[in-house]
Amino acid sequence: MTDRARKTGADTGSGLVGEAATVMTALMVAMASLEMSLKAWQGYFGLDLGETLDKLEEHRRQGHLYLLGMAHAVES
Repeated sequence: MTDRARKTGADTGSGLVGEAATVMTALMVAMASLEMSLKAWQGYFGLDLGETLDKLEEHRRQGHLYLLGMAHAVES
């Protein structure tokens, strides 16, 4: 799946295409949903989840960079 997306992206000169774009979108939606749920719990129960939210953001950024690297890595 990722190999085909890489080759298609290389052929068309575009970024994320096909399944890679779908995976990236799914990751962003899941992470945003988790973040909103944690913020709601934080407000409702009066908990301090600042450190947890910071770690979540760090993992989201790492996942984003990893998927971008997978989508743009083209074997010669």
